[in-house]
Amino acid sequence: MKAIIFLFLSIISGFLFLSPWFLNISGLIPLVSLVPFLWAEDYFSSSNKHKYLKVFGCAFICFMTIDIASTLWLTKLLKHWVILYFTINSLLYSLVCVLFSLTKNNLGKKWGYASFVIIFTAFEYIYYNINIAFPTIIGGVSVFNGDAWNIQWYEYTGVLGGTVWVLTSNVLFFLLSKTIINKEPRQHIAKYGAIAVAVAAIPALISLVMYKNYEEKAACCAKTAIVQPNIDPYTVKFNTDRNSQLSKMIYMADVAADSTIDFIVFPETAIAGNIWENNITENPMVLKIHNDIINYHKNATCITGAEMMKYYIKGVDAEIPSSARLADGSDNIYYEMYNSAFAISNSDVQVYKKGKLVLGTEYLPFMELSPDFATYIMSKLGHGNISYGKQKEPTVFNSNGFCYGTAICFESLFGEHCSKFSKLGAGALFIITNDGWWNGTIGPEQHKRFSQIRAVENRKDVVRCGNTGFSVFINQRGDIISQAPWWTECTLNGTVNFNYETTFYSKHGDWIGIIALVLCLAFPAVAVKRRFAKPAVKGKKKKK
Repeated sequence: MKAIIFLFLSIISGFLFLSPWFLNISGLIPLVSLVPFLWAEDYFSSSNKHKYLKVFGCAFICFMTIDIASTLWLTKLLKHWVILYFTINSLLYSLVCVLFSLTKNNLGKKWGYASFVIIFTAFEYIYYNINIAFPTIIGGVSVFNGDAWNIQWYEYTGVLGGTVWVLTSNVLFFLLSKTIINKEPRQHIAKYGAIAVAVAAIPALISLVMYKNYEEKAACCAKTAIVQPNIDPYTVKFNTDRNSQLSKMIYMADVAADSTIDFIVFPETAIAGNIWENNITENPMVLKIHNDIINYHKNATCITGAEMMKYYIKGVDAEIPSSARLADGSDNIYYEMYNSAFAISNSDVQVYKKGKLVLGTEYLPFMELSPDFATYIMSKLGHGNISYGKQKEPTVFNSNGFCYGTAICFESLFGEHCSKFSKLGAGALFIITNDGWWNGTIGPEQHKRFSQIRAVENRKDVVRCGNTGFSVFINQRGDIISQAPWWTECTLNGTVNFNYETTFYSKHGDWIGIIALVLCLAFPAVAVKRRFAKPAVKGKKKKK
């Protein structure tokens, strides 16, 4: 019966951990959300039989609850295959918890609870940097409910700093609850209580002060128009004539823009259809944007998403990427597809290729090792057999004196990736997306919040253009200045402040993750030292 109670505690922890992320409640709840799970781990790790299997089980239940509660909306597109993602994700986090439990039992509680924070943070850093990542339940994200007042210090630490805050706070409140239940002396309870409250409250208070005192920086300003065409991705976007869709967006842009406009922004994959990188400036759709927009707004730049391709000729090109496919009817011509962003101005067409691809829809796992096996997996997922190419490192655009970065959809989930735009000199960040896949779910709202976090980390204005929303202007504090309605055809105008100063996080990225990885080496080192340490030799008794 006791085991069932503690398993139920794991479910409670799972639900509370990301509750601000999917419910409109306080972002401080995650600071105590894992206390029930830590009680469950403490109980099961003290078992006589199969202790680590039991810890694994309660952790799996906890993180499966987190996955299902916070990202069940993924089933709208991935259907039953999302269960595979939930399972893999929960398995990985459960292994982290087993490592923590092993460390605690072998090195003592002091090292053990330190390892909970360090190993968890190191794992999240690794998770951010592997090709199977879908980082939606990162600890530092859990405290953000859309109101940016408590995450202002992320400009120094990024979300991994939030992870350390959340985990440390949970450990301290768990230890406090244990001293209370064990009826320890009042001075012990007071000590643990003071430390726990301080660790939870001080970062929040510092952030609130930063939030109240931050002043928007503006080296220059740009008048910007967002075009939200509201084209249904299930029934219209990929099933009707793209030229007519582009004409619609151009008309909307013409209505929204005047002679002083600097940027006109179209959403992800706004244009498509045989756009070859090899001769991009000759493409009819690119020429249409140039002739119908840029010719009338001489100083404007049109940022647009595009599905682009590049061809390779065997024997001519030195290297053909593993994601390139053999063209139909040919034995020596290959082509590779990209989810891209174009910056079309009077002077040129600049291209950025999406660098962080979505597993299962844009990227085939194991493509480099076994293209045939990867193609088989992709076909079973129901997304054809094409794996997109990608750009290894971000690059920035320069137009009419403005330097800026353009992230594409899924890329906005990756803090260090987006910080590289700022490090390269970007003064603002444009994010183009298509969240219409998730209509009727909390998915678009969650996705929008990542853009707010990126604004704080880099202290950059963010312009977010969605095909079906949410299109927003975000300031450098992470506040939403204006927002287009969901599932509505409309335009949104605003002024973007370009800030060319770089934050500590922009310069150094996920430095906390690197430190956590290094500190992980301390645990086996301590274990080895204890294993081979010689027992102390007691002094011999003197003869009388």
